[in-house]
Amino acid sequence: MSASHPHLEPCPFCGQPLTVSQRKFNPHARCQTKNCKGAQLPLLNLDIPEDIDRWNTRNGVLVVKPEASPE
Repeated sequence: MSASHPHLEPCPFCGQPLTVSQRKFNPHARCQTKNCKGAQLPLLNLDIPEDIDRWNTRNGVLVVKPEASPE
């Protein structure tokens, strides 16, 4: 990962890549997929490494198995 082009995981809601705006001041990224919950989130600040780390962190997926039916 470089400072100008950090690795960003895709949007966790739609799976699409983020749109990046590389500005000298306040570089940022966001999901711009129509009707996606991720598009409603605040901008991801690309000049704050902790924000990028938090964005790239994904929790495990909870899989719920149906209970076995009694026979």
